[in-house]
Amino acid sequence: MSASEARRFLDDLEGDSEFQAQLSKFKEMPQRVLGELRKRGYYCTPEEVFTELVAMNEVVLDEKQLHEIAAGKASPQTIAAYTVGAVMTAAAVAAAAAA
Repeated sequence: MSASEARRFLDDLEGDSEFQAQLSKFKEMPQRVLGELRKRGYYCTPEEVFTELVAMNEVVLDEKQLHEIAAGKASPQTIAAYTVGAVMTAAAVAAAAAA
């Protein structure tokens, strides 16, 4: 497992609308998403995907999002996923790190 695997997954996901649609069906089931990734040969942890997702998109949280995190209303992974927006299914993988 490595950051390069996470990057490969995110790059492949970004360019494959069919793959995005398939994984989007499971966005509320992070463990199912991880299973689908492994079926396709991606061996990375949710933490690695989250780290790469943030690095690729230079996520910057606004004050409201930081307050939500501090108040326990949302995990940092969830807020970052909403900020990124473009790679919604990757957010489900990142959310598994918070579970």
